Amino acid sequence: MLTILALLTVASGAVVEREPLRIGLSRLPLSLEKRGEPLTSTNYGSTLHMNISVGTPEQNLLVPIVIGDFSDMLVLATPAVGDPNPNAGNRTLFDPSASSTFELGGATVFYGLRSQPSVGTAAQDTVRVGPVSLPKQPMLMANVTDFDQVMNIKRGTLGMAGFSPTSGFGLDLAAAAGGNEIGLFVTPSSSRLGAWSYGLNAGEMSLGGLNRYLYTGNISYCDVVNPENWIVALEGLKVNNISVPVVLDPPPAKAPTVWLAPDFNGIFLRKTLADLVFALIPGSSSVYDAPLEETRWYAPCDTTATVSLVLGGQEYALPAKRWLTGEVFGSSGSCATLFRSYVQSANSSSMLIGLPFASTVYTVLKFGTTPQIGFAPLSPAALAHAPEQAANPGDKPTGAIPSGRSSTASAAPVSTGAGGTPVPSDGTRARALQLSWLIAVALTLHFL
Repeated sequence: MLTILALLTVASGAVVEREPLRIGLSRLPLSLEKRGEPLTSTNYGSTLHMNISVGTPEQNLLVPIVIGDFSDMLVLATPAVGDPNPNAGNRTLFDPSASSTFELGGATVFYGLRSQPSVGTAAQDTVRVGPVSLPKQPMLMANVTDFDQVMNIKRGTLGMAGFSPTSGFGLDLAAAAGGNEIGLFVTPSSSRLGAWSYGLNAGEMSLGGLNRYLYTGNISYCDVVNPENWIVALEGLKVNNISVPVVLDPPPAKAPTVWLAPDFNGIFLRKTLADLVFALIPGSSSVYDAPLEETRWYAPCDTTATVSLVLGGQEYALPAKRWLTGEVFGSSGSCATLFRSYVQSANSSSMLIGLPFASTVYTVLKFGTTPQIGFAPLSPAALAHAPEQAANPGDKPTGAIPSGRSSTASAAPVSTGAGGTPVPSDGTRARALQLSWLIAVALTLHFL
C-alpha cells in the first residue's frame, strides 16, 4: 500500500502545473481621435493596450505596449504643458502629486533606442499589472510638450523590447510574476475597410508561465542577434514555395535578419527584397509615396499567394488573408496589402514583421543573458477566437475571447474537447488531480 501511495504522489506531482497570470489586451488605433475612421493604405496603424495602475492610491491608465523597439516605461504626467484639456475623454494622465510612493530620480531610463537621448524626468513609483506589483519601478515621466508629436493621444508606453539582458520593463514584469518569459497571443486585425477589431478581445499576455491551451506542440526558440530589439536571423524566405534570395546589399553583405514587432500591424521589406517577393505574385504592382518615402504594394484581391519565413529552422506561412486588405486600388481589381518597403541602410534588417505574422503563432519573449523569442502553432481553441478578415467591407470580427479565469475582464480562449465540452485550465486541472490523489490516499488508508 505504501508503494501505491508513493506512485500516486509522484504521478500527482508530475502533472501539477502553475496556472499563468492572464492579462487581457485591447487593440486601439495609434490615434484615439481616429477610432471611427476606416482603414486606408496610409492609415493602417494600431497598437496593443493593457490596463495598469500607477502610484498609491492607484491611478488607472490604459497604455500601449511596444514590443518592437522600446524597453522601458514612460508615463505622461500632469500638469501637461501645452495640453489645453489633458483629461478629456480617455486622456487621463498620471498625477505624481497624488501618489505617496512617487519619487524623482532612480535608475536611468531610456525611451527609444539606447543610442538616442531621452526626453523627460527619471522617476519611480509602484506599478501594478493585474495582480503583479512592481514597487519602485523606474519610469520616464514626460509632458505633452516633450512628446506633442505623438503623445497627444497616449498616456504612456510600456516597452517590452529585449534591449538589455539586465534591465527593462518587460524583464522586470516577467521577474515579478516569477519567471523570465512572457507569452503573447494576439488576434488578427481585420484589414477590411471600416472593420478594425477594436475592443477588449485582442488577445492576452501570460505571466509566470505560458498558457499551453493557446498553442500546440513545442515552442521553437530563436536566439536574438541584436540586443536592442527582438531581431533574429532570417534563414529563408519563400513565395508559393519558391525561394527568394535574402542577402542584404550593398556590399559588404551581412547575414539577413528579421525584426519581430508583434504590436505593429504591417510588414516592412527592404526595397530590393520586396521587388523579388512581388515579382512572384502575378498581377501585383506598387506605388511610391514621396511624402512618406516608402513604396506601397498591391496584389489581386483574389490572390492566394503565401509568403513563408524560415526562422530558427522552422518555416512559418503567411497566407494572403493575413496581409491583403479590402481596399480596392482604382479599377485595376487590385487590393492594398500591408506590405511596405523603403530604401534601408546596410545596417538595417531585411524585414520588420508585425501582426500579420504574430497572429498566426503563439509568441514567447524570453528575457535573460541570452534573450530568445519563440513561436508555436496556435491551438484549435486559439484559432476559434482569432477571426479571419471580414468577408465584406464593414463586417466586424466575431471571435471575441470568452470569459474565464483571468486577472482582467478580458480572458483567454478556453479549449474545448469532444462535443464542445470545456477543457479546464492548467490550475483547474491541477486542482482536480490533487483532489483525485487525496481520494486515492483516503481509500488506500481505509483498506490498510
